[in-house]
Amino acid sequence: MSSDLELLTPKTKVLEQFETQPRAGGQWELNLKIDLTDGPLHGRAVVDFILLGEQFSGTTLLHLELNDIKNAPGVGCDIEGEISAGDVYLSVILDDEELSRSPFQCDGKAIQAGKSYEGSVFVPCIDPVECGCGGSTGEFTLTRIEDTNEAD
Repeated sequence: MSSDLELLTPKTKVLEQFETQPRAGGQWELNLKIDLTDGPLHGRAVVDFILLGEQFSGTTLLHLELNDIKNAPGVGCDIEGEISAGDVYLSVILDDEELSRSPFQCDGKAIQAGKSYEGSVFVPCIDPVECGCGGSTGEFTLTRIEDTNEAD
């Protein structure tokens, strides 16, 4: 029978199977087109990702445009998720008290593995009690624009 101490000690062979050191993931561009009742909302962000296995994250500014609103200052955001050769899933969490409660959810497939992805985006209703719209949908693309030596 194993001692309690042996059960708590990490097994080297198990740890070797997992990537435990973060690495640079290159620079990526995220483009969003969300269908709102007022017209399409366009968003663009350029972000440097940090990878840990298939997990990634980065902090950047998301620039949004809607109808006559152009060249507005960017909104701070965190972009995080999972990426593989064939799929990507990511959340865009805006640095805004009200909007941070409703992260944008993107789910897509590879156009070119490790380089370009596209798919659908869902934005939950910001105020389901008063509004109740059920949220909005749209499309996104995620494209690597700069590699790093460590990313591949």
